[in-house]
Amino acid sequence: MLPIGNYSIRQLFKDMPFQEFYAENVQLATGNYVDLGSECYKEWWKRNLIDFSIMDTNKLDLKSTFGPACFTGNNPCLNYTGPYLP
Repeated sequence: MLPIGNYSIRQLFKDMPFQEFYAENVQLATGNYVDLGSECYKEWWKRNLIDFSIMDTNKLDLKSTFGPACFTGNNPCLNYTGPYLP
């Protein structure tokens, strides 16, 4: 039971200093990929997976879907610019 308030869900792999997170998650842009830079990684590191509020303790209905992006997994700072696979 959560009391009324604001909450966030954060991914465990982001629980480290930014420089360590950046070193572990940066991917060099090669071929059909474009890296969006360290500022993008900093924003990704700061961002929670989901933010939500409990306004009534009698009812909670929270639904969310998460999935990887095409060809880049869960890295929003890497863009795939190549052709689609057949």
